[in-house]
Amino acid sequence: MEASSRSVTQNLIEASTRSVTHNLMEASTRSVTHNLMEASTRSVTQNLMEASSRSVTQNLIEASTRSVTHNLMEASTRSVTQNLMEASSRSITQNLMEASTRSVTQSSMEASSRSVTQNLIEPQLEVSHIT
Repeated sequence: MEASSRSVTQNLIEASTRSVTHNLMEASTRSVTHNLMEASTRSVTQNLMEASSRSVTQNLIEASTRSVTHNLMEASTRSVTQNLMEASSRSITQNLMEASTRSVTQSSMEASSRSVTQNLIEPQLEVSHIT
């Protein structure tokens, strides 16, 4: 009986030890698996957020750069066009005024010359007419 009792006790202890060991290993495996999945999920989420943030930032910078460049080019084009038109207008106005002044001066001088010539010739004609 004693031997049988020891054998039963030993079998119970061994079975209990195996069960506890098995349960501890399962719990440990579940815990490790759970922790690894959480860490992996956090890492993947963080990497996706960082990549997305970089992409959004880069796209905003590129769009802003294109907009600024476009606006500067338009403003520069308008300024150059306006300056060319103003310079051309001044040049045309100046040339017209100079040509008009020359024409008026020349006409005035010709009329004055004709008048002087006529005034000088007429008295001589009268004198030669009288004699």
